[in-house]
Amino acid sequence: MQALDDAGEKRLVAYVVTAPEVGLTHSGLREFLRGTLPEYMVPTAFVRIAALPVTPNGKVDRAALPPPGPDNMVQDGASTIELSETERRIAEILRELLKLDAIDAEDNFFMLGGHSLLGAQLIARLRQAFGVEITLRSLFEAPTVAALSSEVERLALARNA
Repeated sequence: MQALDDAGEKRLVAYVVTAPEVGLTHSGLREFLRGTLPEYMVPTAFVRIAALPVTPNGKVDRAALPPPGPDNMVQDGASTIELSETERRIAEILRELLKLDAIDAEDNFFMLGGHSLLGAQLIARLRQAFGVEITLRSLFEAPTVAALSSEVERLALARNA
């Protein structure tokens, strides 16, 4: 189903009905669906719900489906790996931009729901936070927090040299 995010942009959302003890991860669901669906059909968000709401006729009541939010979205578990200062700042920028609770060093901007328009916003925020000019191409080539951190540090060193 398509839903609007807080910025009014459409994104593909999947509603998942499972027992609470079933351990689902965002990346696990995406990888599973990539095996059977083309990339453009793989949802960017997964919402866990107890049961699908139905109309009196027994059809799914789409209007009653909850919007994706931090309290109901399936996310990857938090990593035990300590983030560097640069990684922590980039993860915070991504967390705010994508409206997620937590971001890990290996989380991929595009797998978390990012796209080229949000990428432009990310580039602007990185410019403001670090004073470096990341290109959109660099973002596509280095979409994880760790890879972006390396690119930011490389550009900062080149600027100061």
